[in-house]
Amino acid sequence: MIWDQWWYALLIGALFFALGWIAGRIDLRAVTRAASQLPRAYLTGLNHLLHGRRDQALEALLAAAELHPGPVELQLALAALMRERGEYERALAIHRALAARSDLTAQQRDEVIAELALDYHRAGFLDRAEAAYRQMLGGPRDGWARAALVAILQTERDWNQCLALLQAAPEALPHAQLLQMHLHCELAQEAISREDWATVAHHWRAACAAGGSQTLRTLLVEGQWRLATRDDAKVRSVWERIERLHPDGLALVLDKWLSALPVEQWPTVLPVVRRWFQRFPQIDAWARYVDVELQCGSADEAFRRLQEAMRVSPDLMVLDAYLRLVVWMVPEGWRVEVDRVRSLVHGYVERLARYHCQKCGFKAKQYHWRCPACGEWGTFPPRRTVAFEGRRAQ
Repeated sequence: MIWDQWWYALLIGALFFALGWIAGRIDLRAVTRAASQLPRAYLTGLNHLLHGRRDQALEALLAAAELHPGPVELQLALAALMRERGEYERALAIHRALAARSDLTAQQRDEVIAELALDYHRAGFLDRAEAAYRQMLGGPRDGWARAALVAILQTERDWNQCLALLQAAPEALPHAQLLQMHLHCELAQEAISREDWATVAHHWRAACAAGGSQTLRTLLVEGQWRLATRDDAKVRSVWERIERLHPDGLALVLDKWLSALPVEQWPTVLPVVRRWFQRFPQIDAWARYVDVELQCGSADEAFRRLQEAMRVSPDLMVLDAYLRLVVWMVPEGWRVEVDRVRSLVHGYVERLARYHCQKCGFKAKQYHWRCPACGEWGTFPPRRTVAFEGRRAQ
């Protein structure tokens, strides 16, 4: 009997010793605290995100990741926040580590590659971004990756690759037809500069098929083509269509027309130009009109037209052209003073007259079919505006 009691006492002592040994190596309170803090850290980070506090959200999610670094979704959220803060190296490190994991599902791997492509794109590593986007072609994110690739290739002016991606798309991308029209027009203009008329004809027909033959862009390309091949009858026909359908685009027509013709042929242009400015005094090309009149027309005729324009649609650009003629016509004793006024106005026009993108507000001295800032096509109206940048009243 006594022996049995000693035996039970030894067993109980051994059990408590084992439990103490295990407790010494496993901090049960730490485990409990981690289990309770992980959801709280997630919720704290979500709360900060909902209130727009990205820095605090990043700190909360970093704390959650220290407690439980395994979840892919948590790592993706952390990397996205770092990328938004401009910490591209840290975002890339997380995404590369995730891409090296072997336990990802196919969906998770696609998401990691997409995020990695965005990292490279935002950081300016366009060659690596392009490779990552191409890796996603043909998959569930094909449309998104294809659109991103087209955007990159447009910045590199690789119009042929852009067209190939658009034409091979399983489903048409948004505004694909309009984009294809502009791409074919760009290729046609490049071919005009090389005098490769077969290529010009191919791309012009493709542009017409994509966007229509009566758009301002396709008509301008056709006009440049016919002008370069000295087909005067077709040139006049194209300009007449622009006059009828897109009178605001006549400023672009006049600049290209006068630049392509030798000065001795300007008298053939003068009657048409006079008709344009009589019908559409709002055309943003009064300086070019004055050039033609002074070269082969009448300064008095130009002066009368500019006086009428000042009554109908006065602005600084019309005033600049008007004062240029006044300098010619005033008596010698007044010429220096008038020229000083004209120089002041001309300086303002040169400094402040800009084309404005209707999409993002970007200002440019030269006309662009594709906005250099936002990358949209056809967002520049063919008329400049003058915006004063003076101080606000105190």
